[in-house]
Amino acid sequence: MVSREDVAERAGVSSMTVSRVISKKGYVSEKTRIKVEQAIKDLNYIPNKIAQNLVSQKSNVIAMIVQDITNLYYMQLLEEMIEIVNQQGYTVSLYCIADGDMNRILDDIISNHPIGIVNMALFSCEKKYYDLFRTSGVRTINFDVQTSCMLHIDYEPAMSAAMKLLKSTGHRHPVYLAGLKEDIGQSDDRIKLYEKMAGEFGYGSFGKHILFGQYPDQKALTEGYRLMNELLSKETERPDAVFCLNDMMAIGAIRAARDKGLNIPEDISVIGCDGVNLAEYLPIKITTMKLDIKSQAKKYTEYILGTTANNQLNLTPVLKIGESVRLK
Repeated sequence: MVSREDVAERAGVSSMTVSRVISKKGYVSEKTRIKVEQAIKDLNYIPNKIAQNLVSQKSNVIAMIVQDITNLYYMQLLEEMIEIVNQQGYTVSLYCIADGDMNRILDDIISNHPIGIVNMALFSCEKKYYDLFRTSGVRTINFDVQTSCMLHIDYEPAMSAAMKLLKSTGHRHPVYLAGLKEDIGQSDDRIKLYEKMAGEFGYGSFGKHILFGQYPDQKALTEGYRLMNELLSKETERPDAVFCLNDMMAIGAIRAARDKGLNIPEDISVIGCDGVNLAEYLPIKITTMKLDIKSQAKKYTEYILGTTANNQLNLTPVLKIGESVRLK
């Protein structure tokens, strides 16, 4: 294991200087601090206190990391997990990563001796943490395929059903309101599947129109509103159906369309994804590719608590028809 002395030697400073940089106590020049931080990164050094916290006796805490705390999908998943593990004497703590600094969040989590970590954010972490999780026996979900349990969601049946519904009801111009930052969205399974099926169902170049945005830096709800408003403000042929990355974006998109004086679904149909409970209680029930969130929570908790060794979890959403798609 890399020691503090190794870092000091690499940076050409004393061990005391390394300690000051790590603890952020005592004076260290900016130039020296940068050298020490680079040496820590190069050597994948984990301060002893952090490493010892993980290998010591663990608590009854499961940590869950999210980026958009306003996305009700995450809150519903959290609620389901809490309900399951509370009966067994465990608890779930929620961590929101708003600045992309996964390492800082993980350091905070480690100080609470977790038995497992569920990563629902769109960030991963440095390799040193993977090694630490593996050697300490902390069970992780959605970090990397080598050391973590991974969730695979097969959207194809639900996406196919949605495309068939649109085709059978005379929709001609669908678009996909992705909302994600483009560098992230390029690898998203939902977006790639939509592009593929838009071609297969004969929607051509118009149907393959993808609107990227600033999610998760911006909230899904507000990105849905902003992008739909932007889409409807263009002097181009208006889409008659919009697929949304998730239900929160769909809610924002519906509000933007109505603010433009359009009716849902008569003027434009909207399809969401996830199946959050709120979507069923709105004035217009959202048609959505619905996940079994209760089953997802059960799979996560079973893996973390060691009642299953399966490190590949699979879910298949189904199309739940609401009132946001024109049916004739």
